[in-house]
Amino acid sequence: MTLAWGLGFVVGLALVAIVVLIVKKASKKKCEYDERQIAARGKAFCGGFATFICSEIVVFIIEIFTGEPLVIGVPGILSIIIILLALLVFVEVSIFLDAYFAPNKPMPKAWYIIMTLLGITMLLRFFLDNDDWYRVMNLAAGLFVLIVMASLLVKKLISRKAEKEEDDE
Repeated sequence: MTLAWGLGFVVGLALVAIVVLIVKKASKKKCEYDERQIAARGKAFCGGFATFICSEIVVFIIEIFTGEPLVIGVPGILSIIIILLALLVFVEVSIFLDAYFAPNKPMPKAWYIIMTLLGITMLLRFFLDNDDWYRVMNLAAGLFVLIVMASLLVKKLISRKAEKEEDDE
């Protein structure tokens, strides 16, 4: 990773934050979760945090016993994988406890399509890039996005089946 890449990454994050703030200010509809969803999100946060802490403790113990830093592939990737794993636990628990989307803001189909294409693009970048850091990062992020999209699809199918069974009764 070069200094130029790091600066570009920070500028990119700042631009995303600015765009998100502008969109939030422009949107009159506020994302409101009901009490059940707030409680479920609390469980999801707890699960994600526990995953993060346990993963870091495992890495710490391995590093103590081996006497050297634990590096998977290239430096920094293990930290990214741990963050994505903890985030994945949070997202999965939220999805399957119906706390990922607010009732007044369901999942738009365009968002699902765009995110699936983004995940596929990241996986393709894994095969096309020459730098190991970028390859592994694209693989981890692409798998994360595609797992989340697959989970959303599975949850939607489960919910449809449950609604159909309720209607039949």
